Formats: sequence, C-alpha cells, structure tokens
Amino acid sequence: MTLIGYRIKSLREQNNWSQLTLSKKIGINNSVLSRIEAGKRSVEDDLITKFAKAFDVSSDYLLGHTDAIPLKESATKKDDFEDWPEAYNVLRRANKKLTTKEKQKMLRLIEDLFLDDEEEEQTNGKNGGDHSEPH
Repeated sequence: MTLIGYRIKSLREQNNWSQLTLSKKIGINNSVLSRIEAGKRSVEDDLITKFAKAFDVSSDYLLGHTDAIPLKESATKKDDFEDWPEAYNVLRRANKKLTTKEKQKMLRLIEDLFLDDEEEEQTNGKNGGDHSEPH
C-alpha cells in the first residue's frame, strides 16, 4: 500500500464512509478507489484535490509532505479530551519530541489498535456473534 492510499483509506474509515460513498463524493468508480487505496493505481492531480476537499485536509498531507492534519473546529474543543486529559497531554508532549517517521509509526499503531478491533466487531456482528474456539 502506498502512503497516499493508506491515508485515503484511513481518512475514509475515520469518517465512517464506505468506498462507494467516497467514490460517489469525488466522482470516480468504486473499483478505481479500491485500487488507489491498495496502492495499485496512481492518483492524478485533480483527484488528489478532490480527496483533500472531501476530507478537509491538505494535498500535502495526502502526499506525505506533512503529517499535520488540520483539526476540524469540533475536534479542537477541550471537551473532546475531558474524559481522558492525560492522553491529550501525552500526545501534545510527544508531538514536540517525535520525528516525522516516529509520528507516522505512532499513528499507524493507534489506527491498527482501534481499526482492527472495529473491523473484528463488524465481522463478528455480520456473522452472528463471536465464533472463537471454546477454551
């Protein structure tokens, strides 16, 4: 997977959009979006602009020139971290100390932790519940 494909998929999932929803928003075929996310297709300049607009991020972020994601107004409210202020403080301190590469690794780790759980829950829900082996 390419960085741009990874970021597009990650942003799409953060917005709880299906590939079909996003492909309709930017006016491309669903299979094209699937190949872009998988890194099997390059992204033309006009599509980068459409993706950036749809997600309200910069083209530089999608292309990997920056790791700064602009926070939407609702995400900047102090209340968002009211239940977990220590996490906010840790992230603020880490942001000042970590290299760009370390920040990317941290973001992937956090996304992997939470997205894997969400995907597993969705899969279990579709299949009628937990199908783990008995202990």
